[in-house]
Amino acid sequence: MEYGKSCGDCYVCCESPKIKLSDGFYTNKPEGVICKYVEDDKCSIYENRFDVCKKYECFWLQAAQELKAGLPIAWRPRNLGVCVTPQRAEGKNVLFVKEIYKGAADIANPKSEVNRFLQFIYNWTKTRQRKWEIYLVSFGTDRGHKLKFTPK
Repeated sequence: MEYGKSCGDCYVCCESPKIKLSDGFYTNKPEGVICKYVEDDKCSIYENRFDVCKKYECFWLQAAQELKAGLPIAWRPRNLGVCVTPQRAEGKNVLFVKEIYKGAADIANPKSEVNRFLQFIYNWTKTRQRKWEIYLVSFGTDRGHKLKFTPK
């Protein structure tokens, strides 16, 4: 399995989130629409990108850079079909696992890569000093449901 610590050809952060003009962005960008500044699989204005883009947190990238070996490239958001974003919501630490396309989060299959990644997230959050809740958000919705895990 190949491991990595950089975005590579993944630009889900430029596609997945819905962004409003009020966020300091150039327009209202719906979810699933690629930003007009993506060229050749990367941000063409990265050094001068919008504040909303600078504030976006990619869990895969953060965890990959923290771990000595990185994370499997198969788990990059573009490859896996889900992106994970850490946020504070209602006073809690929450990881939102959001489908990039409909049906990407095949959690019914216990051997799926998504389930392996979610199990990794669950185990990784247990090593942190803060308690995290993990929510799965289906494509096209803003609401998620809390995932329950059995430690392995």
